[in-house]
Order: sequence, then structure tokens, then C-alpha cells
Amino acid sequence: MAKINEKKLELYANKLYRGDLARYEKKVERDDIFSIGSFFREEEKIRRVPVSKSQEKTVLNTHKNKCVICSKPYDKDDFEIHHINGNQSKTVTKNLVPLCHRCHKKITTTANAKLRDHIVKQGGKKPRSPLGPPEIKLLKFKF
Repeated sequence: MAKINEKKLELYANKLYRGDLARYEKKVERDDIFSIGSFFREEEKIRRVPVSKSQEKTVLNTHKNKCVICSKPYDKDDFEIHHINGNQSKTVTKNLVPLCHRCHKKITTTANAKLRDHIVKQGGKKPRSPLGPPEIKLLKFKF
């Protein structure tokens, strides 16, 4: 198994996080009510522009037919062309890198965790109801 370059993993996870954060903040400005879960589901539905064969070939050649994180040699069954900023509608060569499935999953998981942490630090999710979260009162029982 190829060794993961942690610095590169962090670099690409941060680039993905910044792209997701920018799209999240635009969504916050546009919509009054939504949850982080719905944001990620909507992100999956963004009009994905397929990577052309010539783009794929260029990206692979640029990165010497290896995963940019662990340097694993290219295997068509175990590789993905990753959108660096997470915007799958922006399919230009400079926004693409080859990743093995393992490194792609690590980058995505790390970036998603960073976005969730950021949202929690900023005061959490927007309420799903315009009235805010329900108030919970604890009742005391006498026995």
C-alpha cells in the first residue's frame, strides 16, 4: 500500500474545504432555512460537467500517472479525477487532479469535517423552522 503524504492530503482537503465553504456561505445568504445535511445533498446534485478523455489524459500526464497524494501508479479501476475546489461544474484542467479511491475518500471526509466544525463554531446550523428550535422543559415528578 502506498504511503500517504499527509501534507499534500491536508493541502487538497483545505482547498476542497474552502470551495465548499464559499458555496455554503452563498447558500446561507440566499436561503433562510436549510440544514448542513441538505447542503451536502444539494452539492451532489450540482450540474456535473463530465471530464473529457483529453482532459483526463492531460491530468494524468501532468501528474505522471500517479495519485497526487500517495503516488500510487494509475489503475483505471481505482482512480478518480478529483475537482480540487469541489465545484463539479467547473471542469477545467487546472481544477483537476488524479486520486486513488482511498486518498479521494480521505480528502472528502477531512474537508466535510472541517466544514461541519466551522459551522458549529459559527453558531451551528440554521434552524429548520422559522420559529427556531423547540423549547424543551424538564418536568419534575414527585413519587
